[in-house]
Amino acid sequence: MRTKSIMPIILAVVIATLLAMPALATRPETPGKGPKYYKYVASLLAYEDSTTTRYGQVIFNTNPEDDGTFELEVEIEECIALAESYVTVSLDGSDIGTIYVGVDGNGKATFYVGSISTGDSVTVVGDDITLKSGEWRLWVKAPGPK
Repeated sequence: MRTKSIMPIILAVVIATLLAMPALATRPETPGKGPKYYKYVASLLAYEDSTTTRYGQVIFNTNPEDDGTFELEVEIEECIALAESYVTVSLDGSDIGTIYVGVDGNGKATFYVGSISTGDSVTVVGDDITLKSGEWRLWVKAPGPK
């Protein structure tokens, strides 16, 4: 007899818990949990004759390092014209360093610069080809292919 009177109460608690779970699982973002600083990316482009070819990308972070500099990543991808050579990287005409490009045409380096914005341009100069940064856009990290 006592079991029959408790069953509706237990059933109501179970149903209420199941209905409340989605609301408990998805809590709103609280301040400090999201990104405070953004990254921007631009393609590294070669302008040859009347064609434009993409040979990598440039990414900069708007989050300053402890010493006040900003991180600038330069990635050269599959540019055979630059293979097995050192290339000079410049930011708005001022040299900031060099990158070694391997036999496969790939090279990557991280530089730390005093200031950078979406109005700046990055240039990679090699013996046979020059790459320039295209239009800056907000970098959105998305899941890769499965």
